[in-house]
Amino acid sequence: MSLKKRIRLFIALLLFWFALSGSFDLRQLITGVLASLASLFLYEWVLHHTKIKPLKPSPPIHWPKLIKIALYALFTSTLDQIIRIFSGDDETLFIQILLEHDHPYVTTIIANVITLTPGAVSVEADGNLLKILMFAPKNETDHGKIYKLIDELQSVFGRCDP
Repeated sequence: MSLKKRIRLFIALLLFWFALSGSFDLRQLITGVLASLASLFLYEWVLHHTKIKPLKPSPPIHWPKLIKIALYALFTSTLDQIIRIFSGDDETLFIQILLEHDHPYVTTIIANVITLTPGAVSVEADGNLLKILMFAPKNETDHGKIYKLIDELQSVFGRCDP
């Protein structure tokens, strides 16, 4: 790991230490520096001795667009599920969707957004394959909503270099 990356990781660990401790004084500074150095050396030792390679960097994320898409999906799905509950329909459907991105971070964020929407019973991620158990849509337009949501979510992530 380059010196620049080590320094960035050390600073991130130190800031995290201060956030967790909730205070900033000489004792916290000394213990934070020691804990951050110990964490940094342990991280490098584990990577070196186990031959584990860190994940490639995640693609850039357009956070405002992601939040807008997630909130819109949450509210529209909630309305759809209120109607479904009053109609007494409880039929479920199992679908599988292969994502364009193969980064675990991207897959996790997309799976979590889908899980938050009412109507999705559960989501399992296997690589870049999402297995979704959801309440069955009433018509073809409703059926396409999940695919549209996933396409919109994937558009939030930029491309990353391998």
